[in-house]
Amino acid sequence: MIFPGDFKEFFNKPSLKLSWVVLFLNIFIYIVLEVTFETWPSPEIRNVLSDEKFIYSINEMYLQTMDPIEKKKSLSANVNTNYVRALKDQKFWSRAADFPFTGDQIQINESRKIIIKIYENYLKSPNYHYGLGALVNSPWSWITYQFVHASLMHLLGNLMLIFLIISYLEKSINPTWIAATYLFSGFAGGISFLLFDNVGGMSVIGASASATGLLSFLIIIKSNKLMPWGYLVAPVKNGYG
Repeated sequence: MIFPGDFKEFFNKPSLKLSWVVLFLNIFIYIVLEVTFETWPSPEIRNVLSDEKFIYSINEMYLQTMDPIEKKKSLSANVNTNYVRALKDQKFWSRAADFPFTGDQIQINESRKIIIKIYENYLKSPNYHYGLGALVNSPWSWITYQFVHASLMHLLGNLMLIFLIISYLEKSINPTWIAATYLFSGFAGGISFLLFDNVGGMSVIGASASATGLLSFLIIIKSNKLMPWGYLVAPVKNGYG
């Protein structure tokens, strides 16, 4: 990974700088949510998500719940694409509870039970309570969704980029501008998500939009200046890029 600045400067003793505040705030929120809420998806649900019978059954059930226009669009997609859409579609989860599906009723009933469990599990997850979505949101969710992450790797991936960019920006930019860029980039990402989410899917979570906004901000303000760049994993032994 290539990042702006000198690698050796970033990991000094933590201090009350915006980069460290954002780092520890995100980690703290992640730990609290992990302790407070159920894992999404739960281990029980994960075990059946790759089962071929379940995949094909959900695909057929998903197509049956669609109106003619939706169905026409989805028929051009492959089974796996429709399956992934179904697993993220809250409207489908609601319909699946009592929809009169046709086909193998034994398999349909098994799949229906799993879909209901997925829905119940989702309603107890941080995604539902703090994420931003077309069907469920609040004024606070525009901010809270930016600090909720789906997994440890999701958290670390976002934080690595955010921490390095903020650390570099702090040397020459007022922290207020950086914080505003972070939050308003998240707002812009949320608006984009809602504009393109036309299926009523799961709420969006994560700081990817904020990270992208910070990177864009850095590129704009340093567009006519030389910047030092380094490697997190150096291409040469004991090197920093």
